[in-house]
Amino acid sequence: MKKELQQYHEQFARETGVIADIHAEDFIFQFLIEHEVFNSKKDAIKYYYFDGQNSARQIDDILYSKLYFERANSSVLEFAAGYGCITRHLLKIIPSQHLFCSDIHPEANQFLAETFDVKTIQSTTKPKDFQSNLKFDVVIAVSFFSHMPPTTWGEWLETLFSLVNPKGALVFTTQGMASRVHLGNPTIPESGIYFLAESEQKDLDVNYYGQTLVTIAYVVNQVISRLAGAGEFKIIQPAFWWEHQDLFVIRKF
Repeated sequence: MKKELQQYHEQFARETGVIADIHAEDFIFQFLIEHEVFNSKKDAIKYYYFDGQNSARQIDDILYSKLYFERANSSVLEFAAGYGCITRHLLKIIPSQHLFCSDIHPEANQFLAETFDVKTIQSTTKPKDFQSNLKFDVVIAVSFFSHMPPTTWGEWLETLFSLVNPKGALVFTTQGMASRVHLGNPTIPESGIYFLAESEQKDLDVNYYGQTLVTIAYVVNQVISRLAGAGEFKIIQPAFWWEHQDLFVIRKF
């Protein structure tokens, strides 16, 4: 079966034009390969490659068609990049010298650097501990805020926005109201944020990484209160990513 699975990796990597290497600890891949929604492991592997490709294409459209960044010159940080589900496809649209990645797992950063030849920055559990002397034209955080608790949600918003150059953009998604069905349709508190201390990533403290739902009003209020008028919303699109996560794009002045 292992040889058969490798053949599927090679097939779908070839069809999407990317590197087929998968790290043994790739939690997204492991989550998919074990998910009951797929009829076979082949279907799960196919989804891994084509969903990553679709995310990269959406990023391509946002950055270069909607926001008009210069493809050849704009620096991009993919935050919470994991083990390269999207990264391998981003390299087809962003020159490697302009693409940076950051993850909480040192093994992920090492894999990204060695396999995809991108520069990496070690992430941290607490936003106040995150250190980087670099700033970027674009910071992308797909499905990162969908896991942050109320204690660090706003602080991470500040931290990631501080990494953005003037005239640059922060692009991120959240689990919004369309995502409630995936968590059992819980009641959202008046604060606008619901946090469940559970995670598919067993090596992370669930007090810092769980399942988070937020209203659009919560995001707007956090931006207003924490970013102090330093930027403006360019895109707010409910249920855009995976047809349930909300998309937000904030342009820095």
